[in-house]
Order: sequence, then structure tokens, then C-alpha cells
Amino acid sequence: MRCGDDTQLYEMTAAPDGSFAADGIVFTVGSTYELSVQWTADGVTTNETLGSVDFNDEMTEPQIIWGAAGSSQDFGYFVQRVGNKQYRLTLTCYPVEVQVDAPPWMQPAQVEIDLRLNGDAGEPTATAVLDCEGESSYGNSSRTESIWNGTFYSEDVENGWEYDGETLPKYVVRVTDTNGDVWTEEMPLSKR
Repeated sequence: MRCGDDTQLYEMTAAPDGSFAADGIVFTVGSTYELSVQWTADGVTTNETLGSVDFNDEMTEPQIIWGAAGSSQDFGYFVQRVGNKQYRLTLTCYPVEVQVDAPPWMQPAQVEIDLRLNGDAGEPTATAVLDCEGESSYGNSSRTESIWNGTFYSEDVENGWEYDGETLPKYVVRVTDTNGDVWTEEMPLSKR
């Protein structure tokens, strides 16, 4: 493996399924690597170039696409004054949809979105557990796109959730894969 002027050799071991693996390889996001295989048989050493890899964020984690696939999702929120100081956020029943664009090695198992009215302080105001509405693979890298949607809803809230009117509300999405690994991303909401 070569990155710039630095060349590293790694010992490979054969697996029962016919594949080969090397331990200790470390890739750095933002670097380009030239990959090749070298083997020796009957005293003759042969090199074969495999190609180059531009190692980037998309290879290591899912990408969250808000308002997926032609959705009419609006990240706006309504505020209504109650008395002189208090606000309520009228999102007692509010649909949300995201698209998860996952690298080929990852299988999303669960997607949840928290509504946080007061930044990171305290517990989420509400959490929507989303359902997968379908997935498809694309491109040479076999990335998987899946559409997830659900609704913020509370039977206990009739006129909206209390909101201080000062802190910028946000969504925090959590994507959990089948291995139990969790990725998070935030999306600020804006007034409308």
C-alpha cells in the first residue's frame, strides 16, 4: 500500500472462503492510497496493481439526507405567544422523513429522531422512532439508500410543547446499525 511517498507492506493471511486479509492497515480520511498485491511463487515475485482509493467520510459513516426523495418535509416550526414570555411549539403531530445513505459494509437497523427545544439541556421534548419504507443499492460501491419516516406525536400535549422562544430548536438523528454502532447528526430548525 502506498500513500504519497510512503510505501507499507502487510502480511496477508488466507481465509477458508478463499479471501485474504491483512491486519494493521490504517487509512486516514482525506488521503489517497495506491493498492497493490505482491506474492512470491517458485522464487518469482510478482506485483499486481489493484487501483487507488480516495479515503473519505462517506466510506466510514452513513450520510443523512434530510427531507428525502422528493419529500415535502418542512423544518419550520410555528411559535405562539402565551402570556408575555412563554412560547409553545406547535408540533404535537409532525411527520419527519430522512434518507440514510450507507456505505456497503453497513446495514442500518434503527433510526430515531429527537426534537430538542432547549439545545442539549435536559431530555428530548419528543422522540420519533422511524420505520424503513424501502431501500435500494446504487453505484459501483454498492452503497445503500433507505428512506425512513415517522411522526412526532403526543396524546398528552394538546396545544404544543412549551418552548422558551430563545434557544434554537434542533433535531438529533440517531442511526443504529445491525452491529449496535450508533451515528448521530444534528439539524437545526428555523422559524416560519
